[in-house]
Amino acid sequence: MEIITRAEAKAQGLGKYFTGKTCKNGHAAPRYTATGYCCSCSSEKYKRKFGSDPEVYRERRRRWRRENPEKEQAMRDRQAARRRAITASKPLSPRRQAIKDGKQTYMPANPCPHGHMAERSIKDAACPVCRAERKKRYNAANKERIKEQQKEYYANNPEKDLERKQKRREYQAKNKDRINAQRRQWLENGGQAKKTLRQKQRERRIRIATPTNISNSDLLPFYEEASRISKQTGVPHEVDHYYPTKGETVCGLNAPWNLQVITKKENRMKSNKMPEEFYGPDHTPPTWQGGRLAISPHLMLD
Repeated sequence: MEIITRAEAKAQGLGKYFTGKTCKNGHAAPRYTATGYCCSCSSEKYKRKFGSDPEVYRERRRRWRRENPEKEQAMRDRQAARRRAITASKPLSPRRQAIKDGKQTYMPANPCPHGHMAERSIKDAACPVCRAERKKRYNAANKERIKEQQKEYYANNPEKDLERKQKRREYQAKNKDRINAQRRQWLENGGQAKKTLRQKQRERRIRIATPTNISNSDLLPFYEEASRISKQTGVPHEVDHYYPTKGETVCGLNAPWNLQVITKKENRMKSNKMPEEFYGPDHTPPTWQGGRLAISPHLMLD
């Protein structure tokens, strides 16, 4: 512990000081600046007087404060003055200095726990790089959820949707060159080729998953029913493979007994999950009876 005299501690506004010498009871411990009394002796005196139960001491302090409000306020004023003296004797932190100078951002003296040195806001001292990385991880893990939340928000707030679309048109009008440059870069990096490859892979996967005795006429009723329900309810519906054709453990067939008509929202949420994982263990599979379409029990018309 740093050696400091009582006079120096008073000058710096410290509550305790340490000389390195022992008290009359042999304690080499800090002392209180206000009284010069040994902290260890004070602790032993407290234990002898109140025992091991600190609630007795707390109740006595509460009673004393109720009975002596003037002395209590005077003690608080002395403590506040001591804190102000300590603060005045130390240099301001970068954030405090930025607040004093009227700035909105500041550069911290030390990096964050992950080693990032970036300019921070005085309102939120969190590391902006860490925040951006957390947001990126969350968005990557919750793409469908975020998309559905945005759709629901704009459906409930049509004026916000119009405002968003207007801003997008204004941005596109002002940044045609930038958008074209991004498009050219996407093409140069093989974007169109990758998109075409994914489409071809899906077509090939569907072709392999279709049994030889299944024709397009067997699958057409599902797509007709999805179109009919979409027009009737105004809610987009799609044809989904109950067991996905690209599952992680099992790949389903492109056959009537593995198809169901569900909402577009449910289809996006289901993705390539197994039905037991998405619907739960007590789900009821869709049925195909006698060449007639049986609508999925999971159909959501609202």
